[in-house]
Amino acid sequence: MDVKFVAVAIGVISGALRYWITNFWMQPIIRYLAITNEVHVDFIFYAQVVNAQGLNPMDAATNLIGYSNTFDYEKSSDLQKQVRRQLGLPPES
Repeated sequence: MDVKFVAVAIGVISGALRYWITNFWMQPIIRYLAITNEVHVDFIFYAQVVNAQGLNPMDAATNLIGYSNTFDYEKSSDLQKQVRRQLGLPPES
């Protein structure tokens, strides 16, 4: 075989291999790391806002569980008002 043909074949094969590695292995890992970093930054920001405003999301979550299991209108209305107050939301939307 001709040396030029072998060099071209090696170049094409290595280029195709690099393309597959870059697009289907490296980019998804980089995207995953970027997304997890964004989520961590958002959680830190949320924690700072919750601490600064004195909100209590754990109590609100407990009341939301009760809210989902309630069939009585008055009780569900009261729970909804409690959850809105605990999360710092306006009384009615």
